[in-house]
Amino acid sequence: MIFTNRSNLPSHISDVLKAAYLNDSYDAPKGEKVISVTTLIGPAQKRVLERRHSSDLELDVLDTIPALLGQALHHILERAGQDAPTAIPEERLETTHDGWIISGKSDLYETKDHILIDYKNSSVWTYIFGKVEWEQQLNVLRWIRERNGQKVNGLAIVLFCGDWRRNESLRSPDYPARVVNIPIPMWTMDQATEFVDTRLALHRAAQDGRTVPCSDMERWQKPTSWAVIKDGNKRAASVHDTEAAAAAALKAGHHVEKRPGESVRCNGYCLAGTAGVCPQWNADETNPKNRKETADVS
Repeated sequence: MIFTNRSNLPSHISDVLKAAYLNDSYDAPKGEKVISVTTLIGPAQKRVLERRHSSDLELDVLDTIPALLGQALHHILERAGQDAPTAIPEERLETTHDGWIISGKSDLYETKDHILIDYKNSSVWTYIFGKVEWEQQLNVLRWIRERNGQKVNGLAIVLFCGDWRRNESLRSPDYPARVVNIPIPMWTMDQATEFVDTRLALHRAAQDGRTVPCSDMERWQKPTSWAVIKDGNKRAASVHDTEAAAAAALKAGHHVEKRPGESVRCNGYCLAGTAGVCPQWNADETNPKNRKETADVS
């Protein structure tokens, strides 16, 4: 891993940020057939490419700030959990399945009601639109805990909305609170096992050298849309999934603007993508490098 410091932060700050990133999963076991829950639910292609090209990957220290903030939040809440008589904070458990060791750390396990809780520091946007990975993560963590002989009756995310705005909360009754408790649907153990089997098959295939393209969901794909905008304005009057629908909604004094889709994770949140070692992202028409090349040719 190559760390850059493009903002010329003082060394004592950049060193802390690097350490926070590198230590984010320091206690997770390592090995060819050892995988954490976070990695299991993540893209298999991303995992293999980032491991294969680890010495070539670049990361700016500013991009490690979420890891630092996440660690600070968990450290504070872990200390609070240690004082609670019916809570077990930051416990890592593992289980062996189909020749793999699957490891996961729970933020908090309430032993009285048998509730498994995970803390997240994310955006209001994430709360509004939800995140499939949270349901997957907590259900696999529950699956591991049950296989270790500890029952789980419920799952929940405690979300800290890092970009929460008081004025927005006063304007909109649907705006979330600064901290939100989100119940998570709980799968059956059979459903969880089937999900784990499917994910392991993908990671095994990628590890064996077979092509395992990332899905649209794994790439956090935002589809192309068409916006109807009043002439002279920047904000859209309406946004549509198809050009035909936008044309049907067009009024005098308005125009239609195409908003290209985007693979959000590839374009800034995947080290393999930013390093240029992912063939899928390199060939993607939404890759800014490809759009630039097209513009230069024309």
